[in-house]
Order: sequence, then structure tokens, then C-alpha cells
Amino acid sequence: MPSNPELPSADDGTLATAREREEATRKILEVISRSRDDEKPVFDVILESAARLCNAPLAFVAMANAERTQLELKAHKGDNFPKFVEYLSSTPLPLSVEETETARSVLECRTIQIEDLRSGELYERGQPHRITAIEEGGVRTLLIVPLV
Repeated sequence: MPSNPELPSADDGTLATAREREEATRKILEVISRSRDDEKPVFDVILESAARLCNAPLAFVAMANAERTQLELKAHKGDNFPKFVEYLSSTPLPLSVEETETARSVLECRTIQIEDLRSGELYERGQPHRITAIEEGGVRTLLIVPLV
């Protein structure tokens, strides 16, 4: 029987990755069903899964405030960057596409990856969140996935 090129093959690791994503999705859905009135366990399992799947030392969830003018830190995973997490906790991200790619991701409902945070206009302009991410958090690459 000929193989289907669209299906993951066991020899290239995509099958294992697909299974890992499926398991993460199952765990998230289980927690959602058990935690209807408490968002923290849901955020925790989402962040744990995201950090594991992306091999990321830091992951966080930010949500728009009631006025939809800022993104506020709601949860994070990773304790290696306390100054950066403290900064994010005390300094919400402006919900403005001119100020952060995170805002662009949220407002446009699309995933954005920035391979080098030192490249681009926001770094050159000295945007405070960008500079703090690099200098206090040691962040070099950013993957932003809106929860829609």
C-alpha cells in the first residue's frame, strides 16, 4: 500500500510530535472541564504544555484588560527570569500594534514568531518591553500564540 505523504511518518519524529501535541490537548481539555470557575489551573496546564512542546524556559499568558487597552500578565511558567516576570507583572503591555508584536498577534488572531528580538524597529526604538525582555529576561526568540 503506498504511503500518504500528508500523514506523519514514524521515522522522522513528526508522529511523536503529533502524539505529544495530542496528549497536551487532552490534558488541557480535561483541566478545562474540571475548572470551569478557576482559570489558573487551565493557564498552568496550557503554559506547561507550551513550554514543553517549544522547549522554552519561559511561557506566559497575558489577557486584555476590560478597556482593551493593555495586556496584563495572568500566569507564567519558568522561574529563571524573575526580574523580567516582575517587570511584566507590574508593567502591562500596551494593546497597540505599533508597540508590541504581542498586541498584533492578539488583535489579528494569528501566531507570530520573532527569531531575533534584537532585529527590527521595536528594538531600535528602545521599546521598553523589548529591551527588558532581552536584558533582564535573556530572551532572544519569541513565539506568540493568541488563545482564540
